[in-house]
Amino acid sequence: MRIVLSVRGSSDELYEVIFDRKGDMLRGSCTCRAGLFGQLCKHRVLLLSGDDTYLPELDSTEVKRQLSSLVKGSDLEVELNIISDLSARKAEIDSELKKHKKKMAGLLSRNF
Repeated sequence: MRIVLSVRGSSDELYEVIFDRKGDMLRGSCTCRAGLFGQLCKHRVLLLSGDDTYLPELDSTEVKRQLSSLVKGSDLEVELNIISDLSARKAEIDSELKKHKKKMAGLLSRNF
């Protein structure tokens, strides 16, 4: 199974993302700078996570369904779930860290 998508980058440039699945192996490429240098890019991760932020199409329901089907049972499914879980935990930790740094700043600058 092959899915070819056009995605809009942060700078409004269009990139091509291609996902191929053979058996339980899933691979994907992207023409963005990170993708061209063999790095993991946000376009592929977000698309595989069901986030359609960078899809220029107005109705992405079918694309999301196809991508979900592509991921299910693939060798990337476990890693994608781990990345998703860690990203959520990182957001929580970042929020807590910010709150406690602000509290510490207040404590350090108080008058005796």
